[in-house]
Amino acid sequence: MSKRTVWSVYHEFEDSSFCEHFKVIGFFTTREEARTIVRNLRTKPGFVDHQKGFSIGRSTLNGGSWEEGFHTMLGDAAMPEPETPPGLSMVLDFVIEHSNDGLWHVLHSYLDQWDCIETKTIGLYSDLDLAKNAVKDRLKQPGFKSRPTGFQINPITLGRVAYENGF
Repeated sequence: MSKRTVWSVYHEFEDSSFCEHFKVIGFFTTREEARTIVRNLRTKPGFVDHQKGFSIGRSTLNGGSWEEGFHTMLGDAAMPEPETPPGLSMVLDFVIEHSNDGLWHVLHSYLDQWDCIETKTIGLYSDLDLAKNAVKDRLKQPGFKSRPTGFQINPITLGRVAYENGF
């Protein structure tokens, strides 16, 4: 596959309980298209109150954004890994939707000890097998291995805008 540049738009803000709210707005073929989407969303409900939460970035295909594991910290101390009950179903156990644009976005989310949803972008992949391998690689690492059900592999449609009416 030839190299192609894909521009991502995310929105993130912290609420009064110090929980971060992460939204994938979409993936676009040009930076200008991404900027136009952000300009249009800034006036929509929810976004108007958190206008600085937008980020636009160039996505590198088939390379992870989050390569390493993680530890949940409490001050300077790492929290112990939670026990993982055996036999939990995860994204690799199910059929993953086809992508007409040949792109899959891999994410990981979990509920932390403060009941906040933590989300990490793993990467954007041009092949479903590469996306699945990214999940398999992370399953061996701290943080991810104790939360195997938190992975998502979502098909991408370039130019599709999520939350176009706000949130």
